[in-house]
This record gives sequence, structure tokens and C-alpha cells, in this order.
Amino acid sequence: MASNREIELKLTVAPGDAERVLGHPLLRPEAGEPPEVHALHTVYFDTRDRALAEAGIGLRLRRDGAVQWQTVKCGDRSAAGLFDRTEIEFEQAGERPDLLAIPDGDVRERLIEIVGEQPLEPVYETHFERTLRRVVDEVGEWSFCFDRGEIRAGFAREPICEIELENHRGPASHLFDVALELARDLPIAPAMRSKAERGERLRSGEPIGAARAEPIELAEGLLVGPAIAAIARSCLAQIGENAELVATREDPEPVHQMRVGLRRMRALIALVRRELPSARIGRLRGGLRTLAGLLGDVRDLDVFIAQRIDPLLRLRTDDLALTALREEAVGLREERRTTLRAALRSGRPARLLLELGRWAASLEEVEDADEAGREPHGRRAEAFARTALGRLDRKARKQAATALDGSPAARHDLRIALKKLRYAAEFFRSLYGRKTSRRHLRRLGRLLDLLGTQNDVETAQQLIPILLERCHPERAVELARAAGIVEGHAIAEQERSLAELERRWQRFEAAPGFWQPD
Repeated sequence: MASNREIELKLTVAPGDAERVLGHPLLRPEAGEPPEVHALHTVYFDTRDRALAEAGIGLRLRRDGAVQWQTVKCGDRSAAGLFDRTEIEFEQAGERPDLLAIPDGDVRERLIEIVGEQPLEPVYETHFERTLRRVVDEVGEWSFCFDRGEIRAGFAREPICEIELENHRGPASHLFDVALELARDLPIAPAMRSKAERGERLRSGEPIGAARAEPIELAEGLLVGPAIAAIARSCLAQIGENAELVATREDPEPVHQMRVGLRRMRALIALVRRELPSARIGRLRGGLRTLAGLLGDVRDLDVFIAQRIDPLLRLRTDDLALTALREEAVGLREERRTTLRAALRSGRPARLLLELGRWAASLEEVEDADEAGREPHGRRAEAFARTALGRLDRKARKQAATALDGSPAARHDLRIALKKLRYAAEFFRSLYGRKTSRRHLRRLGRLLDLLGTQNDVETAQQLIPILLERCHPERAVELARAAGIVEGHAIAEQERSLAELERRWQRFEAAPGFWQPD
């Protein structure tokens, strides 16, 4: 029986690249001892109402030859492919899991309470071949596993083709070093979902929705390093989960949410780059900016079509000029989407996520060497948050003095400053009172909505000449008329929102930040 913390980095591989993985030096016999090969059959169990899945618990029976193991996994944390969870595994015969046999008393009682009197039933299963090699190097001990097979849920099937790097001894960040080395030779990407999560989705048949930022819970007394690591994991999860959808769907929401995730990550790096300096992570800022720009190019057209053209077409259903302008906008959006997807396939974003994952993992591995709190990692998150939020708040208030009655560029700068303030407030709000932080964030959100309208109008005015240049000369006059209608409505909305912005700002300005001491 083994009861321990399981830390593994999952990486996806296209089935067509399986032979390249098997031929990699880390698995070839000449790299050391020949790899082990296991044929694994796993059945996952739950109640009829999926009580265990709702509680974030996986329960399975896995057969490896003549031996069968019962496994419980819970407490899952994942980001950039790194899964950190409690795993309890022990040899167990029979066709159904035995909850009473779970050796960990706390976990046993929790599962018995969740399941109650409901029978456990098989919900999905996996069949795959695992090629495994154990590695001991100068940093630690870990396993390289390559799994090929499929997930089955009723008549539904989904292929399994993934690498698992499981940590046994040493720093978890070393797994990212190994993955980055692999990424030089293999087209890999961080896996965002476990086999159990994929099986549950396959069983339900429900499509995956765009991933929004999950609330961040920071424990009282947490040091800066682990606090920033938890925030970084939240940003990475939002980026990575939406990246999978952006590559395959036309839905605008994953593009929007992936862009938000990148903005949050960029804001976090800017927030801590003096407190937790890292030359390695500093070099990634350009890659983050480039990827955010490609997403922004697509997002601008999504907003232009949905908020500027479509409302007018609902009022003017027979306006052929507006319809033609929309067609030009859709064509440009698809060209930009193609460019974005080519960038995602290039492997650069995958390596970017792995580098960011390494950074997040390394922040939790630095011990507090200075109890007096003089070293950055010795500071408490509360103290850091109060200083950082105060600095961002002062900067925004200073910019507002000239931005509200100033140029569109000045209002754009104010919007960026307030976004950074909102992201930081969301990062650290769990350290303060829920009621006061909720009120403050609501006021911030209203300001940003109004500033967003200002920005959308400016973007529309930049897009219209581009669209007119694309059209055939014979349609230029017709599309220019449509563009004039769109621009006129946008400017009218801009003026209304500007008046509301001044009123909302006065209300926000009068309220102290929730992080300030009473």
C-alpha cells in the first residue's frame, strides 16, 4: 500500500507522433535499462448522481496483468500540465471498489459520507499500453511514462496519447526542465485534463465551455512565493484550457477568456518582477505580449461584429451595404484566426506555458531563509498585497485626473491601470473581507465597462478603413455609407458612456480601497 502526494506533469502528443516518442533517447534501451511495458485496464466508479466527481474525487480499479489496484485521487491542483494531488493506492481484488478497505481513515470516512447508501457503478474505462522508464539524475528521481490507447464511455471513444513525467524525489520544477528538453525534439503541449476528467466529459457528452478565472483562495499567513505560485496556477489554467478550444472552435468566448488569462499573467509578472526577480521569466514577457496581440486581433473583430454591426442589422434587416460590411469583417476575422491557430500549432505557446509552469513550481520550492522578513520570499502575502494594491490605486487615481476629460489615448492608459488594479484586487481579495472587496470590485467593473465602450469605439474607427480597403472598388461607395452608419452609432454611444464614466468615477474615488486598514 502507498499513501502519498502524487506530482506528475502530463503532456499531450498527437497519435501520429507516437513512434517519435518511443524512439526518444529517454525511452530507447541505449539510454540505460530497457523500458517496462504494461497493458493497463482501468475502470472508474461513481454513484448514479456522480457524487464523487462533484467532490473532485476519482475512484478506480486498475488491472496490470494478474494484479489489481484500487486508487483514490483527491485534492487536485493542476496548471500547465502539472497535477498535484493526494493518491491512495493499494492492492485490491474484486469487481467493485471496497471503501472500507481504504487505509487512510480521513479519506475513507469522507468517501463513505459522500457515497452514503448509493451503489457504486462503473462510469467509464481506459485501455492503454504504458511504456515506462525510471530515471535517476543529478536533480532527483522521476518516471517517464508514455501511454497509448483509448477512453471508453458506452459507445463513445477518445484516443489516449500522452506523456506523464512523475516526480518521486526532488523538486517538481525539474519535471518542467525535462519537458522543455523534450519540447526541443517532440511536438508536445501541456495536458490540461486528466484521464478521469476526459472520461467524465466523454460520458456526459457535454461540450467543454470556455474556462473563466476561478476564485483564488490564499491561506492566512502565506508567504509571497507560494501565494504568487497559487495565483500563477490560476492564470495558467485559464490560458491553457482555453487554448485547446481556440485551436478547434469558432466560438468567440474561448478567445476572450484566453486573452483575459494572458492579461492576468502579464499583470502578475509586472506586479512581482521587483519582489521576485527572475531573468528567465523576464525573457518570456515578449512571448506573452505577442500571443496576447494575436488573440486581440481576433477579439477586436468579434466585438466589432457582435456589438457594432449585428445590432444595426437587427434593425435594418434589408440593408445590403451593412451585410456586405459584415462579410468583409468576417473574412478579416477568419484570416486573423488562421494566423492565431498557426501560432498555436508552432509549439511556441506550449513552451511558453511550460516555462511559466516551471516558474510557478519553483516559487513554492524556495524556503524562507530569513525569519526577519528582509528577503522577498520571507514576506507575508498580506504585507505585499497591501503595498502593491496601494501603489496601483495611486497610479490609477493620478491618471484619472487628466484622462476623463482628455484624449482617447489617455482614457486607454487609465483603462490599463484600472485593469491591473482589478486583477491584483482579485488575486488577493481572499485575504480581506468579502463584503468590502465585492463592493470595490463591482465599482471597478462598472468603470472598466464604460472605459471598454470607449476603447471599442476607437477600435471600430481603426477597423473601418481597413475593411474599406479590402472591398472591391465597385462596392466602395456602398460600404462607405454602411461604415458611416456604424461609426455614427458608435460615437453616440461613446458620448453617453463618457458622461456616465465621470459620475461613476466620482463614486469610486470617494471610496477607500478594501485593503486599507480600518
